[in-house]
Amino acid sequence: MLRLTLMMMMLSLARGQGGHTDPPQPCCIGHQFTAILGEWGVLNDGHLIRLQGTVMMTADYDAKLMLRQGSMKRSDQDTASESTVLQDYNTNTQYVTSANGDCVSMPIPPSMPLIGPCIAANATLFTRINFGSGHDTLEVIVWEFKIPDDVGGSVDVKLAVSADNCTPVLEERFGLLSGHEGDITYVFANFQPSISDRSLLAIPAAGTCHPRGGPAVGR
Repeated sequence: MLRLTLMMMMLSLARGQGGHTDPPQPCCIGHQFTAILGEWGVLNDGHLIRLQGTVMMTADYDAKLMLRQGSMKRSDQDTASESTVLQDYNTNTQYVTSANGDCVSMPIPPSMPLIGPCIAANATLFTRINFGSGHDTLEVIVWEFKIPDDVGGSVDVKLAVSADNCTPVLEERFGLLSGHEGDITYVFANFQPSISDRSLLAIPAAGTCHPRGGPAVGR
């Protein structure tokens, strides 16, 4: 399967870049944030499935809550699917609400751990590069580490953050994704280190969300 271009792009951009004498230290993104994520990728289930989507992410690492609202278009489907996924890492439960309002609860997959707010101490430096030029240069540090997949293996992750304040810029995941070998790249935009509407992180009321194959649950 052909991989996406993030890793190769970083390798190419890093060639010939010097001038950095002090190795960077793992940094912290922030305990709360909102951002818009563009998603592009491929899955391989015997043939390649192209993915393209947009997600609004709201994260509160102190409360151990993560919200993703958006749409995803697969090349093997005619229309994009829209959903809201609220993950409560306190109970290891995620609540998935479809566009028609139906809510299903299920365990959070092992391949979606709560990453952050700090770069893991065992992450390794992949490269550091500059985007732009002159006064408009953005220095980016790329870390690589592993997270679990859903069958006891691991997914390779590369996370690019700004050197000055650890704002996430790009992320790539490669491995077993959604049950298939895949490669997905995320581009972060409109990053804000705060949450303006905390009601977005409210756990569904009791009886409004049905466990997959079971009775309704909630708070």
